[in-house]
Amino acid sequence: MTLEKEILPLQDRKEGSRWYVYLIRTRNDALYCGVTTNVSRRFEEHQENRRKTAKYLRGKQPLILAWSLDVGDKKLAIALEWRIKRLTKQAKERLCLKNNRILVLFDDSILCGKATEQNSKNSLLILSYLLKLP
Repeated sequence: MTLEKEILPLQDRKEGSRWYVYLIRTRNDALYCGVTTNVSRRFEEHQENRRKTAKYLRGKQPLILAWSLDVGDKKLAIALEWRIKRLTKQAKERLCLKNNRILVLFDDSILCGKATEQNSKNSLLILSYLLKLP
């Protein structure tokens, strides 16, 4: 299967099935990464500190939505989240600065790693999508 067939054009995706990757800053300045189809709803769930709050964020309110990216595809969002979670705090901070977004995502620390066919495939999917961003 070719890369073009795996990433659907934006206009071919169903409304409401967009996936986002986000970073939330806690009161102690830690950054939490997650994925969702609705950033504002998910942020409110985390902020409320109830059952749907991620365990890591419980008791760490108030929270700030530091960064989010419309990725579109669930598989791509999960792959990107996995890579972001492995970034250093400094790299995550740079990611929160809009001007440095692409530089951080192209950094070898996020796109490379254990050289497997699946990792290479996921990296190509992420790069291909990011190159289409404004």
